[in-house]
Amino acid sequence: MNGLNRLLFQVSMIDRMSGPAHAMMNNVNNVTTRIQGGFNKIGYGSAGLWGISSAVSSLTKPAIDFESSMAAVNKVVDFPSPKGFKDFGVDLLKMSRTIPIAASGLAEIAAAGGEQGIQLLDLPGFVDTVAKMSTAFDMSTSQAGESIGKLANIYRIPIPQMGALGDGNFSLVAGNTLKIRLKWPHGFTQATIT
Repeated sequence: MNGLNRLLFQVSMIDRMSGPAHAMMNNVNNVTTRIQGGFNKIGYGSAGLWGISSAVSSLTKPAIDFESSMAAVNKVVDFPSPKGFKDFGVDLLKMSRTIPIAASGLAEIAAAGGEQGIQLLDLPGFVDTVAKMSTAFDMSTSQAGESIGKLANIYRIPIPQMGALGDGNFSLVAGNTLKIRLKWPHGFTQATIT
């Protein structure tokens, strides 16, 4: 009977300990669940912060780019007053709504025109013409501004007439469905048909 008593004692001990052991396991599971929930909240919070910072960055980057480009314009164009500079910036922003180029690209064109000596009164027309040519000939805005400004200076073509030159080339592109890229490293030297 000694073995039977020992077995009964072990079974009774297991029975007495299983309740507290089960309660301890429940406590450990509850703590683990709370810790995991805390980590999830941290993860969701981090993802939320990343999303907010990405949204703010995507909204402010175009404005920062425009301001940087306008600083370049201010260096090369002689504005009569700070208000004239501000008004010119507003004009470029308005143009960016009708021309498929970002406002910073239009400011790059204006800076290139200013470097070529285009006068302030001619600059809006220059930006408009060059932006259209840049789009039509698939040229970067700064490259188009520099090239067309050089062409106007070398051949002494007034800026309003540069638009007619661009219109003539553009109608050739549209009429023949060809994509033409003009290169003017030292004036009008060649046309490459691609």
